[in-house]
Amino acid sequence: MNNDQPMMLLRARIHAEVCEEFDRWFKSTHLEEVRAIPGIVEVRAGTAPDGLQLGIYFFINADSVQPALASPAAVAARASWQRWQPHLREMSVEFWAAVTPTPLFEEIN
Repeated sequence: MNNDQPMMLLRARIHAEVCEEFDRWFKSTHLEEVRAIPGIVEVRAGTAPDGLQLGIYFFINADSVQPALASPAAVAARASWQRWQPHLREMSVEFWAAVTPTPLFEEIN
């Protein structure tokens, strides 16, 4: 992982009665759909002891984020979540990226 590489962190907690089915779908279907998104170069996943599912998706660079999220592959990956919507207890998506400060003024001698 490059420290300047943007990433998206997905957290999802599902109701217990469908947890095993969701886990299989998440790891076999969802992660493969995300790997097919142009601009995403690495996908990692994990499950916390309390059942929280984590997906971490790394983009090539900051310029690749918007085109990746607008791609047909990303639209398809988001659409496959619809079947799980009634079973979600919580879900969040966060974006992480390096921020370079912009100078507020220019020094002139």
